[in-house]
Parts: sequence; structure tokens; C-alpha cells
Amino acid sequence: MKKILLLLPILFCFHTIFAQSHRTLNLIEKTNYTLFGGSIGGAYYSGTYANQSFNHLDFGSIKPNFNLFIQHKFARKWHAKFQLGYVNIGSKDNYEERVIGEANPYYNEKAFSTNIFEVLPLFILDLGVDRKSKSRGAYKGKKANHWNWYLQAGLGTFIADVNNYVVNNGAGTSYMKAGGLMAVGLGVRYAVKEKLVLNLDGLLRVSSSSELDGSKSQALPTDMYGTINFGVAYRLPGRRFLR
Repeated sequence: MKKILLLLPILFCFHTIFAQSHRTLNLIEKTNYTLFGGSIGGAYYSGTYANQSFNHLDFGSIKPNFNLFIQHKFARKWHAKFQLGYVNIGSKDNYEERVIGEANPYYNEKAFSTNIFEVLPLFILDLGVDRKSKSRGAYKGKKANHWNWYLQAGLGTFIADVNNYVVNNGAGTSYMKAGGLMAVGLGVRYAVKEKLVLNLDGLLRVSSSSELDGSKSQALPTDMYGTINFGVAYRLPGRRFLR
């Protein structure tokens, strides 16, 4: 009996801590909080040399990229995000013929490597908030589901250091190129703790340039690239509750 009486205060403490933690997570999701973070992942290019048709896919063109970002929640479902990023894109020349009937002497050789530095403001729409069901916010009941899916889109700018190794009969070319970006994507966010948030997202960029790979002869009107990134962020809870 004494042991049971001793255990009761301990169990009560655990229950109180859990309830407060769960309640805090729910409340934080309803505030105008801010995330400070970074992400790393892979970039996939589509242009003259690969990936603009199913006949010329090059999965070896996946290159590294990383981002730093600040994200602010200003409404129950909406965030504004400012992202600075570095993306490397590159590919082999995947076309066996230069023109119809003429062999390509640079087939399967490294065609180009481009370093892109981008400034990308984004708007984010949460898909897991304010649903008229048992879920309130991003967390469900006592089990506290910390997952939250979202859509993102934005317009940005870039400057690219382009290095092509096969144009001009193998003499190559190198130049700087600046332009604009239109980006759209999907992601998922996971709250590990009140101030630790993980995210995984994919983002497709349609550039304003057809020369990110040092060539203008791509099948589609412009060069494109996409990224898949894993990120970590610190959450600074807000002081204003959102309606």
C-alpha cells in the first residue's frame, strides 16, 4: 500500500509534464512563430543534354545543393519563407547523334557543370491545419501527431557560373548568367520538440534562361532543375495567437 501511495505522485508528475508538453505544442502551432534553419539534398537538371525526354534520362546528373532559410508563420495556414541557396547542376552528353545521321563525338562525355546561387522568397500553405475533424492544428489528440504537409511556391532570382566542355568543337565555353526563377513544390514538416523541427521537401524551378548548361538547343523552351532536400530548423515561438 505504501509503495502504491509513493507511486501516485510520480505518475501524476509524468501526466502533468506530458499534458503540458502536448498543450504547448498545440499552442505553438497557433502562434506567429519563426523558423531558422538549413537543408541539404540533391538537384536534378533538365536541359539540352539530358532529362527533357524519356529517351535521354540521366540519373547521374543528380548533384548536391544546400540552403539557408528563415520562415515566418503570419496566418493559421500561411508562412512566408526567404531562402538562400547553392545548387550544382551538370550532366553528360546523352545524345548519340549531333544531327540526324552524324555521330556525336562527345556522346557520354561530361558536357557541363554549373554553380547556381539563388535568392528565393516563397509562400507556404499548410495542408494539415484547421481541418473540421478530430484534429486541431497539426497535432491530434493525446498521441500528438506532429506531421504537417504543405505546398510552396515563389518567384526568385539567380546568378550562375556556367562551364560547358563540349561546345565549339570541344573548345568549351565559360560565362556568368543571371536571371529569374519560378518555383513550385510539396513538403512535409515534423515537430520533434517544441523548438526542433525537421522537414523534407521537393521544389521544381523553371528558369528564365535556356543557357544554364552552355547550350540553347534544348527540346523545351527553357532549362529547369528540381531539388529534394532534408532540413533542420530551430523554432522561435510567437507571441501573437493566429485566428
